[in-house]
Amino acid sequence: HFSEIYIGKKVLELTINPTHDEIGRVNGAALIVNDMTYRRLFEVALRHEIDKAQRYLDFAAVLMLVLDPQGKVTLVNKKGCAILDFLIEDIIGKNWFDAFTPQHLQASLKTDFLRMMKGEVKTQTYGEYPIIRKNGQQRLVAWHTTILTDDTGVITGMLYSGEDITERGK
Repeated sequence: HFSEIYIGKKVLELTINPTHDEIGRVNGAALIVNDMTYRRLFEVALRHEIDKAQRYLDFAAVLMLVLDPQGKVTLVNKKGCAILDFLIEDIIGKNWFDAFTPQHLQASLKTDFLRMMKGEVKTQTYGEYPIIRKNGQQRLVAWHTTILTDDTGVITGMLYSGEDITERGK
């Protein structure tokens, strides 16, 4: 059993585990105390930075999204939600290709994406393909993409910036 307690500005995590004698009877308890103060401060600071980044992305006039290496949406801005006509919680965590691209393109787009994530093919920096809105309507989007990597160069995902160009051809 564990719980957090607050003593002044300190955050302590208490873990209590029963101890047993040689025949299995509880004969005491082991108490472990971890100082979580700096971890909680770090989590608050990190949440603040994430919220700030989300505000910047929400200001963009184009659809912005980030996919993890498996193609799941990890970030989408307000414009993206508006274009797709979904709430953010209905988008985050979904596989982009399965949920938001036309069925006839899903396999090829997913295969190309996965090959880019493995570094097998060069990342396309521009492309046009349709998306599916909540009501089933298709919208044509012009995409600009860039690969995301960590500090060691390992591919961590893909950043997409998309402009709805459906009306351009009409």
